[in-house]
Amino acid sequence: MNSQDAPVVPDEERNAFRVPRMFRMSSHPMVLFFFLFFRTSAIVAYILGMLFTSSFMLLFILIFTLLAMDLWTVKNVSGRLLVGLRWRNETGVDGESIWIFESADPNRPRNTIDQKVFWYGLYIYPAVWGLLAILALVRFQFLWLSLVAIGISLTSVNTAAYSRCDKDAKRRWATELVESNSSGFVSQFLSRVFVKRFFG
Repeated sequence: MNSQDAPVVPDEERNAFRVPRMFRMSSHPMVLFFFLFFRTSAIVAYILGMLFTSSFMLLFILIFTLLAMDLWTVKNVSGRLLVGLRWRNETGVDGESIWIFESADPNRPRNTIDQKVFWYGLYIYPAVWGLLAILALVRFQFLWLSLVAIGISLTSVNTAAYSRCDKDAKRRWATELVESNSSGFVSQFLSRVFVKRFFG
């Protein structure tokens, strides 16, 4: 067969087999990759370590490090870039915990792939850790259960915080929308009354 007879495959189709579609459609593929990488790596390390190694301390350090990196990445990078939300918790002068939520402009274009993967990943991974906790209880592996408890805790922090942040952002956007519409309605009403009163 002659090289001139071979069909020409566009670069886009050739690359389609190398990069999953989800990453090609993402606005921030590297952020999406690391969002999934740290979480998945911690679970895979736990499962493989439980099956193939007896060095609990090494696995504890590895999994704890992966979960800590996940916590920081999701809190400071992934949430801001993938869904336009950010949270932080500060301590007030009186020792009270103060939650601060930030959100991007609601008119900012959003990528549905980024949003779906972020929200599904935020809820699925703590559930997987929960299943692993049940498995550790059934097998009476209480030492491993302590590691699973850390996994549940560190993944659930971002889940709880981003859920509260999302509710707060939606509440603020709805309040701003109502205020802008009501002020627009009031100004239209007053202008009509003014026009009728003096010019009508």
